[in-house]
Amino acid sequence: MYLRMMSDILKKKETHLEELLKLTKEQEFLLKEEELDDEAFNRTIENKDVHIKKIQEFDSGFQAIYNRIEEELKQHRAEMKEDIQKLQQLITRVTELGVSLQALEQKNKASMEARLQERKRGIKQFKVSRQTANHYYKSMVDVQQGTFMDEKK
Repeated sequence: MYLRMMSDILKKKETHLEELLKLTKEQEFLLKEEELDDEAFNRTIENKDVHIKKIQEFDSGFQAIYNRIEEELKQHRAEMKEDIQKLQQLITRVTELGVSLQALEQKNKASMEARLQERKRGIKQFKVSRQTANHYYKSMVDVQQGTFMDEKK
């Protein structure tokens, strides 16, 4: 009974990890676009958050069940061999999904950081351009005032 519950939890976790992977791939696509669709990107973050919370719940539930039956599993390992192997296969699949997800998240993080650096450079360039324009206008006003004063003499 408990092994079946653990198996169900792992299957649900697998489904949510697959959804997370899809959403992360969607983020990867959005980050490759010339102009980032902030609204769509934020939607993927919100959707991912829902799945992450569910996965955390599954992890807690799985661990609680495992803690409850750990001794029984050790004592009756041979009798539960087939069920344990099925659990191990599910754990392997969930782990593979987690590794794939983590690798893609790192790639997306690097892309996002590069995009943010580009935005910072753009903002800095804008500030420098604005300052240059302000200095130019100020010097032009000074020149005009100086010219105006010279005409009076």
